[in-house]
Amino acid sequence: MNIVKVHMALPEKGASKSTHINLDNVCAIQKLSISTQIVFVGGWTILVDETPEEIGKRAN
Repeated sequence: MNIVKVHMALPEKGASKSTHINLDNVCAIQKLSISTQIVFVGGWTILVDETPEEIGKRAN
């Protein structure tokens, strides 16, 4: 498992802003204008504050 901690850009009201994601279940990471979109197998997506480069550094 390749798990990293990230900060969600738009968490649900009352939800924790930080979360752990398993990069083994990620099929795409895309840099947007002010955040990064992570797409998981099955189509689920989240927006995070980290750049793709920061996520990559944490994974290694």
